[in-house]
Amino acid sequence: MIARYVAGRGARSVGWSCQSDGFTLIEVMAALAILGAALLVLLDNHYSAMRLHDATRETVTMSSLLHQATGLAEVEVQSGKSEGSGDFGPRHSGYAYSYAAAPVQKEQGVALYSVTVTVKAPDDERSLTILVYQMGAIPGASSPSPAKPARS
Repeated sequence: MIARYVAGRGARSVGWSCQSDGFTLIEVMAALAILGAALLVLLDNHYSAMRLHDATRETVTMSSLLHQATGLAEVEVQSGKSEGSGDFGPRHSGYAYSYAAAPVQKEQGVALYSVTVTVKAPDDERSLTILVYQMGAIPGASSPSPAKPARS
């Protein structure tokens, strides 16, 4: 405390006055409330962005694996296999694919097959149907055996 001399009263100490340069408790609590609300909004947005990232990554992975399986199925059908299945190795454990080909039409040595490719994930399954041509006879390979028609 600062001692000062006031005329007629002698020396006295000066305490805290109403015009101090500090913050009141109410001001500090209001600032903390505003800061807490802002942090809550930021954390909620961050959590939403992380969920969106995970969903997008899963969608991209399934799409990529479906296209990879479609390429494999196309090659297999052209080489004479009408159905098959497999997995994508240890990098994508839990993911598997299967395909089945059904003849659509055959004209002048060119066969057209409808091939349905399915990729199964631990919690999802996606299918894609493509058309595959088999041009002429491939030496050493037999034509895919026609699928049995479904009976209703």
